[in-house]
Parts: sequence; structure tokens; C-alpha cells
Amino acid sequence: MRAATVIAILALASLSAEAQEAVTDRAALYRTALDHITKIKGPSSSIIVDIPIDSASEPRKQRVGVRGHVSLAAATELARLQLASNKRYRVDTREWKVEVIGDAEFAGVRADNQCRDFCLYLTSGAYSFDRGKWTFINGEVLVE
Repeated sequence: MRAATVIAILALASLSAEAQEAVTDRAALYRTALDHITKIKGPSSSIIVDIPIDSASEPRKQRVGVRGHVSLAAATELARLQLASNKRYRVDTREWKVEVIGDAEFAGVRADNQCRDFCLYLTSGAYSFDRGKWTFINGEVLVE
């Protein structure tokens, strides 16, 4: 019985160490992405993106500022990834300020509901482009 207990404890410790390493790697990738995104310069434009709200409603049209060397198709995908699942965005009828900054490696999306009277809601997310798709790294939300 003792040998099985020791083996179980060692297995859990190994999983815990792997989980800690994964968290550390993700945090490092997030810092790398933020550092990379802050250095992105380049052309600026804006597009109108249809953001799905729910299956019963028409998509919401959202103006999105785009900066850097990120394709308009990628900017559209990133805006949808950041906003479509955001409950606050889906229920708020106010015009939001949304910006995508990116290139072929990393991108950041910032969405601001532009309310300053005790209802501020700002969300941002960092994404990496890997194996042909954008993957969420980490994000932040500011609520006031």
C-alpha cells in the first residue's frame, strides 16, 4: 500500500511541476507578445466588422481600427475572437472603440466601451499566430 501511495504522490508532483512550467511559459509568451506589439508601427486603416451577437440577432457592425502589417481578414478574425464571446459587448448598445495592432506573428486587440460615468469597461487580448491560426495568449479587463 505504501509503494502505491508514494507512486501516486510522485505522479501528482510531476503533473504539478508540468502545470507550473506551462503557466511560466505562457506568462513569458504573453510578455514577449506585449513587448512585440508595442513596437509595431506601420500603416493604419479602419474596417467595418460584423460581430455575431447570437443566433437570433443580426450581427452587430463594429468599426475596427487596424495598425501594423496585419491583413484585414486577420483583423476581422481577431476582432470577432475578442468581442463575440464578450457578454458585456453583446448587451451594450453603445459604440465601442476597437483597435487591432499586429503583424504576422503577434497581435493585440483592445476594446473600449467609451463610457466614463461609472460604467467603464475595457478589455484587451494578446494573440499569437501559430500553425495557420490565431491563438489567445492572455488578456486583461478593466472595469470601473
